[in-house]
This record gives sequence, structure tokens and C-alpha cells, in this order.
Amino acid sequence: MLAHELRNPLAPIVTALELIALREPTVAIRERAIIEGQVQQLIRLVNDLLEISRVTQGKIELELEAVELADIVARATDTAAPLVADKSQVLCVHLAPGLRVEGDLVRLAQVVGNLLTNAAKYTPNAGTITVIGERRGEDVVLRIRDTGIGISAEMLPRVFELFAQEARAADRAQGGLGLGLTIAQHLVEMHAGSISAKSEGVGRGSEFEIVLPAWTGGEARAARFPQEREPDRVA
Repeated sequence: MLAHELRNPLAPIVTALELIALREPTVAIRERAIIEGQVQQLIRLVNDLLEISRVTQGKIELELEAVELADIVARATDTAAPLVADKSQVLCVHLAPGLRVEGDLVRLAQVVGNLLTNAAKYTPNAGTITVIGERRGEDVVLRIRDTGIGISAEMLPRVFELFAQEARAADRAQGGLGLGLTIAQHLVEMHAGSISAKSEGVGRGSEFEIVLPAWTGGEARAARFPQEREPDRVA
């Protein structure tokens, strides 16, 4: 309910900013940019609140099919690309050929996109993010490594908890409620998979690993949590 109440005034603000830009394109450009940036941040926060509510209440439907891991990663990198480019980071992708899982392409791309965005957020300018995909027995494994600020031993067991955040300068600069990893964990578990994090400590980077059952052919499992599919979005 709170997220919906917060969402209602944002759409007209966005519309008003668009109208101002059309009518007075050269007036108060810097001020408009600041307002637009803050509004977009609010939109992201509200959308995260709506999404975590839907996920934790089981109001998500998965459309399961055979999905190429390469397609998942391609969509996810598109999501994280603006932040990666803005920080002049290097994104390396190494995927073994022919990796397929049974899953929902949109939701799995959301998971990997959340992890890539998280990696970019906590990795300094000109740092490196590496994505590795491989087969491990009956599973497909995707690892996302970064050369970022790492995770403390105290924080590591809690990194997927709701609203769990470490006091990091990067997080304060980027904003957010720390919901991305919680959402990712729930979505991975809905796919009968697992997600884990490891880090050698502060300043030593981090690695997140997703394990999903490999596609073995045959009919897809029934969709889980059958409710309305499209997530609520502000804009």
C-alpha cells in the first residue's frame, strides 16, 4: 500500500518535467536535470518496493521454457551498461557454449542484471567485472566477480537479507534500499536454484554464484506462483 501511495504523485511530476522541456528547452537546464535525476531515483525505489512485495507474497508467475544462458546475460548486460560505462569499468563475459536452463528469461535477466548493477555500484572507476558461465554436473553455474570494495565477514552472512546494507560510500552515492539481492535470491529459488556470495574481505572484491538446473529437454515444469505477471511500474 505504501509503495502505491508513493507512486501516485510521481507520474504527474514526470509528465510536468517533460512538458517544461518541450515548452522551454533552454531554460533551467541544470536545475531540470537535477530534478529529473532525483525523480528517477524515487521511481527506482518505489519499483523496488513493489517488486519485493510481489516476490515475497508469491505474486509472481514464471513462464518456464528452455533459455540460453547467453540470452540471459545479454539482456542483463544491457541493464547494467549505463552504470558500467559511466564508471569506465571493464566488463568481461566468458560463457561456455550451449548452456541452457529451464527458466523465465525476463526474470533470470532481472536477477543477473541486479547482480551486475550491484557489482558496478561497489566497484570503483576503471575496475573490472567478470561474468563466467559453465556446466557443473547437472547444473549451469554463473559467477559474477568484481574488483570492488568487497564484503566484510560480518556482513557476508546477511547480504541477501531484506534491507541489509553495509555502510558503504558507493551505496550512499547511488542510493537504493538494498533490495536487489533479496529479489534476486527469491527469483533464483523459484527456479529451483541457489545463489551465494563470497568475499575475502573489505577491499578484496566479491563474487556471486548462481546455480540453476540445466535444461534436459522434455516439457517445462508448470509455472510457479500463478498470479498476474507484469510487475507494477511507475514509468
